[in-house]
Amino acid sequence: MGVKEDERIPEEERVSAMDKIKSAGTAGVASYALTELAFWVISVPLAVGAVAITMGELPDLSSPEGQASVAGYSFAFLTFARTVVPVRIALALALTPWVDENIISKFKGKGGDEEAELFDEGTVPSEVTTKRAHVLLMISI
Repeated sequence: MGVKEDERIPEEERVSAMDKIKSAGTAGVASYALTELAFWVISVPLAVGAVAITMGELPDLSSPEGQASVAGYSFAFLTFARTVVPVRIALALALTPWVDENIISKFKGKGGDEEAELFDEGTVPSEVTTKRAHVLLMISI
């Protein structure tokens, strides 16, 4: 994923970055979605602006040279975006307590998680939580 795995940790005890975010619960998924949104909203306009400043104008997509330059810039940008994925995940995990305290707690009522109240046992089945996490992660991607 761009970061060297620690060889001292046995293979069966390693946890993927997405599993760490999921285990942080709703706040973890929300903080990941917020960091991804912030990254893409800030970085794409900066990348387009950098191309415009470097070339003096935006590439002409109707010419083969312009299409080739856009392909090259896109490749470079996406390589950069993929390289910094571990940093974005670490930032999301670092922001999780703040998101839980300042955002998630505002949406939860005094009775706790609204989703848990829908089930007789008072607990949310793991399938529901997992599906919600996958939906939020897909929205952020």
